[in-house]
Amino acid sequence: MFEEKLEELSNACGIAGREGAVRDVIKRYGNFCEDSAGNLYTKKGKGKKLMLVAHMDEVGFMVKHIDEEGFIRFERVGGIEDSLLEGTEVICNGLRGVIGSYPPHVKEKVSSKEIFMDFGFSSKKEAEEEGIRTGTPIYFATRFSSKGKTMAGKAFDDRIGCSIILELIERIGEPVYETYFAFSTQEEVGSRGARVLVEEIRPEYVIALEGTTAADVPGIRESDVPASMGKGPAITVMDKSLMADEGLVDKLIRRADRYQIKKPAYGGTDAGVAFGSRATVCSIPCRYIHAPLSIARKDDVEEALVMLERFLAQE
Repeated sequence: MFEEKLEELSNACGIAGREGAVRDVIKRYGNFCEDSAGNLYTKKGKGKKLMLVAHMDEVGFMVKHIDEEGFIRFERVGGIEDSLLEGTEVICNGLRGVIGSYPPHVKEKVSSKEIFMDFGFSSKKEAEEEGIRTGTPIYFATRFSSKGKTMAGKAFDDRIGCSIILELIERIGEPVYETYFAFSTQEEVGSRGARVLVEEIRPEYVIALEGTTAADVPGIRESDVPASMGKGPAITVMDKSLMADEGLVDKLIRRADRYQIKKPAYGGTDAGVAFGSRATVCSIPCRYIHAPLSIARKDDVEEALVMLERFLAQE
């Protein structure tokens, strides 16, 4: 079931370049080739080459410095807004901590440079005894949950795309394309893994499967909302890294019961590095991506799966 896959993947931890735990989950669902960049892929079918790709990495943090009192200074890995930091629960080497700052009655205004992480250590030695050092990854401590029509968890960008690909592998028998089901590394720091995949596979078509920004929240003008939850998968026509192929977009639309065109927006995906391929992005709208907790709808996922199943069954 899709939901079970997403729960496993959402709860796994893997910033860019540290995707091992996510890779281990995916490997339990089949036999995959692994390349020198840590990407995974398998293929089915014959015909023109198509690559479906989702990235395994998530945004997070890395230890920059441990002071003598045991407090941790950190660097962000991927784009995380300052407004999300203070008071956020994090996890490092299995230890739960919090992103802290000065108490408000001591100092009212705090800059992002003054924020630190607190795991309850009393010294640098205690932190090092727990295996924490410069370069150790740190993650949001959120756990997956599901009820009714919605799902919530961390790293829906892009574990939701990974889950869709795993589900398609199970649902699809013999696609009409030579289809590569791929899972990439280091998307959040420049689509580094996808560059290797494109060079290895040389696909004619590329569809990146993503969790994308759903900005349908109070205070945002409708014209500024790139995608909305509950209206089906969002198909990209343009973003900062990609001018989508019109023919590929039209093929997806014709196979969809319900869909939305993602308004041209900033940001980019693995599809943007597929130079020479006809490419687009199929996304599940998620509120609060790159945040401690994202929210998505199950019906949007199912609509995407139906559309992609039809796409793979008919050229």
